[in-house]
Amino acid sequence: MIVRLILIFLFTLLEGICFGKSTGLTPAEETILRVLGTGRVKADLTLIPPDQKDAVIRRLREIATLKQGSVEIGDTLVHVMAADLLLLRLGDKFTMERMVQDYRAYNSTASWSYDQSQFEYSRQPLLIPYLAEDFYLEEDPTKGITVRPPPGSAEFGVSVPSRSVFSGVTVVRIVEEAPEFTQEMKAWAKQASALRRESSVRFRNLMRVFWEKNKAAFGRGDYHAVVPVTENEAAPPPAVPAPLATPAPLPLSQTPRSTTPAVQLTLSSEPAKTPRWIWAVVAVAVLALATVALKWKRQ
Repeated sequence: MIVRLILIFLFTLLEGICFGKSTGLTPAEETILRVLGTGRVKADLTLIPPDQKDAVIRRLREIATLKQGSVEIGDTLVHVMAADLLLLRLGDKFTMERMVQDYRAYNSTASWSYDQSQFEYSRQPLLIPYLAEDFYLEEDPTKGITVRPPPGSAEFGVSVPSRSVFSGVTVVRIVEEAPEFTQEMKAWAKQASALRRESSVRFRNLMRVFWEKNKAAFGRGDYHAVVPVTENEAAPPPAVPAPLATPAPLPLSQTPRSTTPAVQLTLSSEPAKTPRWIWAVVAVAVLALATVALKWKRQ
């Protein structure tokens, strides 16, 4: 009997050591593990008590800013990517601005792939005002970036659109997935994605008009007030040819001189009249001829 009790005690102790609840965790860490247990991309944020939110954010920041890939909390490894994503979903301004700055460098797969994909997965509307600033970049929207791997390398090449277009793509995907937006906006987001495949120029112009029309609603955080825009609204006004300018007259000192004598033509609608003095000359001549003829006849 005593041996049996000893065995039960040892078994219980061993079970507690191997399978029991981890000790030494803070309430914030326990909450983080509980939230991550519901999934990485669609983790249930309602499991975070309001009075623990600040402590959870502080612990997640510590994890996200570490160089190493993951941190052990109790018996669980929490990856830096999971910490970044939770912070974005919680709307942590410090994390959003840090990752937006990395994204805007636009010079590595970290910005093209990691930061951009984290923005999409977060479905965070607070990111949209940051991304909307890129719509106005002075760049050719049809020209992206292509990075080819070194010869003989096993790596794949990278081809990404221009940043002004890629930021628009990210905004459209956030609108399409975020629960804060209406079904009408989600349908618009699908149409905008289709337009992107047709024309980068028209798509970027559409996103500029979208932002101008809705930036006040984003400023208020009233995402249900965000409305779609049509391509007709986004179409630039047709180009109007500038009127031909009348050349200004040159100053007299600069007026070119011609070597050919100028001939002035005067046009008149009246028939030309014979001057009176011509008739007088004719009359005198006729009279002189008549006098000569008369003298010759008398002789």
